[in-house]
Amino acid sequence: MAGGGICLNGAHISINNSSLSGNTAGSYVMDDDIRGGGGGIYIGHYWGEEEIFISNSFISNNHASGSHGGGVRVVQRFNGPVILQNTLIIGNSSNNEAGAVEGNDSYIIFDNVTIANNTDASNVLSFGNGAKTVFTNTIIYRNTPSTI
Repeated sequence: MAGGGICLNGAHISINNSSLSGNTAGSYVMDDDIRGGGGGIYIGHYWGEEEIFISNSFISNNHASGSHGGGVRVVQRFNGPVILQNTLIIGNSSNNEAGAVEGNDSYIIFDNVTIANNTDASNVLSFGNGAKTVFTNTIIYRNTPSTI
């Protein structure tokens, strides 16, 4: 149910010059916690030091049908950061939280990223539970709702 395009659970990956588009991920509740999500890519449960790179790529028109991260969901990724660089996150959606990107217990760096035309019922970007987030040269434009 996690990761409609890619489910990366406890592993390392680099994605370059790629498109994650038109995927759907579901979600479910276990122990009062929502699991799954990440319509384009789900990255979770990894405690290594390696960085995960997503660069020069498109994450577009993906959907998280239950909730959490229409484009990207990062969960329990404590040490090495997830670096999104020169990437477009466009037209993704979720039914409940984070139409574009959700980070929970995570470290995400947005470098020269455009986040546009994503939709959700409550917010487009969501970061919690000690998430560390860095934005550099990033555009957040025409998302619905416009709250982060």
